[in-house]
Amino acid sequence: MAKTQVDVILVPQGAEYRAVCRGLVACVGALPQVRAIPVGSEPVRRFLDQWHCTQGEGIESVLLMGVCGSLVPQCQVGDGVLYQCCWASLSRGRVRQSDRTLTEWIQTRLGAEVALVSGVSCDRIITTVAEKQQLAQQFPVAVVDMEGFTAFECLQQWQIRAAMVRVVSDQVDQPLPDLSPALSASGQMQPVPLALQLLRQPRRSLTLIQGSLRALQKLQHLTAQIFRPLQE
Repeated sequence: MAKTQVDVILVPQGAEYRAVCRGLVACVGALPQVRAIPVGSEPVRRFLDQWHCTQGEGIESVLLMGVCGSLVPQCQVGDGVLYQCCWASLSRGRVRQSDRTLTEWIQTRLGAEVALVSGVSCDRIITTVAEKQQLAQQFPVAVVDMEGFTAFECLQQWQIRAAMVRVVSDQVDQPLPDLSPALSASGQMQPVPLALQLLRQPRRSLTLIQGSLRALQKLQHLTAQIFRPLQE
């Protein structure tokens, strides 16, 4: 059986992880492992350090997947994006490039279903339109996430090729409910605090939920497209 171009998929735990797993169900042949990662920079760093020590032997390529927020009007809810590079929000000079060969392979699989973009990773949830606009002014980027830069940094340190595919779940002009109180120090979303935060801002929460459902459906679809068998 031919070896897949991707050894491991890393995707945030919960709904994003389940969407990726559903996308792989219909695929056949050599498929990558799927690992659920915590949310946030430092939890991801701790997870990857442990993962590399215990399960990283022989891993050559990793695909990061998940959802992201838009920082420009051109990126709409449900749009797929393929990262060319990822910036660290805490330091304007720190940027990590995705692996060119792996990124080009994914682009051939997805074609027009994804746009090539640059992204920025933040260590907290961005909730206001003003914060989104500020990031777009500070960095030459189109989307924001919470794990990409740290994951790229760790994987490249270990000579592991890395690429990233995400789907937009909220638009640049869309304020979000503040979910920070529901996020534990270990990067876990706690169900009861999460529900309470969503109830405090119902209109914002409803829009976020609707956008997330669209993004998760697209994430599942893109996963299936990447790993579908090539037509003879």
